[in-house]
Amino acid sequence: MLVENFFFLLGAISIFLYGLKILSEGISQVVGGKISALVKGATSNKYGAILTGIGATAIAQSSVATNMIVITFVEKGIISFVGACAVIMGTNIGTTVTAQLVSLSTVSNLNVTAIGSFIAFIGLLLYFCKKQNLKSIGLAALGFGFIFIGIELLTKNVECFEKYAWFTSLFKVKNPLLLLLNGFVITAILQSSSVASSVMIVLGSIGLIDFKSAMFLILGANVGTCLPVIFSSLSMGKESIKCSIFNIAFNIAGVVIFFLPLVFLGDKIAALSVFSAGIGRSIANFHTLFNVAVTLILTPMLKYFCKLVDNLYIFLFTEKPKKGVTWRAFKLKFKKILTKTNKIA
Repeated sequence: MLVENFFFLLGAISIFLYGLKILSEGISQVVGGKISALVKGATSNKYGAILTGIGATAIAQSSVATNMIVITFVEKGIISFVGACAVIMGTNIGTTVTAQLVSLSTVSNLNVTAIGSFIAFIGLLLYFCKKQNLKSIGLAALGFGFIFIGIELLTKNVECFEKYAWFTSLFKVKNPLLLLLNGFVITAILQSSSVASSVMIVLGSIGLIDFKSAMFLILGANVGTCLPVIFSSLSMGKESIKCSIFNIAFNIAGVVIFFLPLVFLGDKIAALSVFSAGIGRSIANFHTLFNVAVTLILTPMLKYFCKLVDNLYIFLFTEKPKKGVTWRAFKLKFKKILTKTNKIA
C-alpha cells in the first residue's frame, strides 16, 4: 500500500509540474518575445526592474524562465548586474502567484478543480485548431487545468500518508530550525518552490500542519529553490554565477531578517486579519507578503548588496590556489568537479 500511495503521489506531482510547464510554454508562445523586450526595456531603474520581474514571472508562471532571460542579457552586457539583481528580486514575488492560485482550491464554496477541468477541456479543443495563436492559448489553458487536477490528486494522496509516522514527523516538529531545514531539503529535492508551497497548502488544508509551522517551512523553501540555479550556473559565465549567488544571498538575508521575529512573535503574526481566511489562503498570503517585505527592506541597499556579492564571487572563484592543501585550492577543485558534473548531466 505504501508503494502504491508513493507512486500515486509521484503521478500527482508530475501532473502538477507538467501543468506549470505547458502553461508557461503556452503563455510564452502567445506573448512571443514581449517578455524579453519587457525585461530589456525596464531595467535602467531598479523599481521598474523589480516590477518587471514580478510581471514577467507572473505571466510566464516560471521564475526559471525569467531568470534565464536575465542571465542571458547580463552575460551579453545588455543589462547591468544591478538591474539583473532587481529583476531577480521581482521574480521571487512573481513566483508566489502559483501558490495563490493553488490556495483557491482550499476555498470551500469554490470548486476550482471542476472549473480547472472544464478549462483544460476547452484548452484541448483549442489546441487542435489550425491557427497557431489559438493552439498556444489552448496549451496555456490545458496547463492551467492540469495544475488544479494535479492539486486535487495531490490532496487525496497526501491524506493517505497521514497514518505514517515518518511522514507526519517531517511537518509536526515544533523546533523552528528543524522546520526551516525540512522546508529547505524538501524544496531542494522537488527543485520547485511552487510545488513545495503548494504541498504545504495541501497539508495545511487537511490539518497536517499548522500555520506557524508552515511559516518556517516557507522560509526554508525560499532558500532550497536556489540550489538548482547555483549548480547549473557553475558551468556558465561569471555574471550568471554572480546572479545565482545574489539569488541565494537575497533569500538567506530574508531568513535572517524574519527568523527571530517569527520565533517570538509567530502567534501574534498568525492572528493578523490577513491570515484569517483559512490556512491554505494564509500560507499563500504569507509566502507573498514575506517576499514583498524582504524586497522592500533590501531594495534601498541593493547596490551595496550587489557589491557584497561581487566580493563573495572574488573570494570564492577568482583567488589563485597556493601549493599544498589550502582552502582556496579546495574551492577551485570543488568548482571544477561541479562544472564537469553539470557538463556530463
